[in-house]
Amino acid sequence: MQVGIIGFGNMGSAFAHCLKDSSNVVIYDKEESKKQKALELGFGVAKSVDFLLGSDFLLLAVKPKDAEEVLNQLKSNIEKEILVSIVAGLSLEKMKSILGEKAKIIRTMPNINVKVQKGCIAFVTDLEKEYREKFINLFSSCGKLYPIEERLMDSFTALAGSGPAFVFKFISGLAMAGVMEGFDYKT
Repeated sequence: MQVGIIGFGNMGSAFAHCLKDSSNVVIYDKEESKKQKALELGFGVAKSVDFLLGSDFLLLAVKPKDAEEVLNQLKSNIEKEILVSIVAGLSLEKMKSILGEKAKIIRTMPNINVKVQKGCIAFVTDLEKEYREKFINLFSSCGKLYPIEERLMDSFTALAGSGPAFVFKFISGLAMAGVMEGFDYKT
């Protein structure tokens, strides 16, 4: 199984780490520093997005402002690959309008807990059972998967995608308050 990951930021690298034991992971990022980091961590690095074509899965892990440009690069060559998007706010309809109606697309929203294989990942797709099962079998190694209606994706993003970051910030604040009161950080 080969997974091409487009974007090696926080989430792209988190998925790379949790998928590396079950698949061959190849990274593409337009920033040289991120390519170098991926190489140092032992991942294959592609010189272009086109090199990832032919992968079983393409994980779109770029910022929302960059997603349309990447989709336009893929549109004339994507065929059998299953595109898994973690791009916030990018609907199935919008992706299909760029890639075409025959494109195999799964829209997801994960949280950073994917990094330790304990993610909470909502997904929506109109793909046949065969492709859904292939996705579930691979991506369940990253955490729990929840099929939801697309109309709930933005709410899920706020609750489970971004929500844990606020909880961790709060917990960190409590720990630092304890340090200020005289506790050592470890305690």
